[in-house]
Amino acid sequence: LRGVTMQELLSDEDAALEALEALPNCDELRAAAAAEAERVERLDSLVQGLKTCTASADAADATPLAQLLSLAADLGVSDQPPARPPPRPKKPKGPRAKPR
Repeated sequence: LRGVTMQELLSDEDAALEALEALPNCDELRAAAAAEAERVERLDSLVQGLKTCTASADAADATPLAQLLSLAADLGVSDQPPARPPPRPKKPKGPRAKPR
């Protein structure tokens, strides 16, 4: 089963039922792909909105910026770098060597 691709397995008329049942669920894959495509579209709209957004003191321009910030928060996008993992514990040192 390792050397056989999904296309080969689906096109084989004599494929074993166990091998076919081991394939991933197509409906779940399609749903996941559709969700990722929607996320990519929303990210692209965020990028385009940020490109066209200008920094000004006008209150009229604040609404689109607030919408972009809300969209960024919904998508989990931030300008903060990812949190650093905690440092590893130091190795305990062994006994000191005695002078010769």
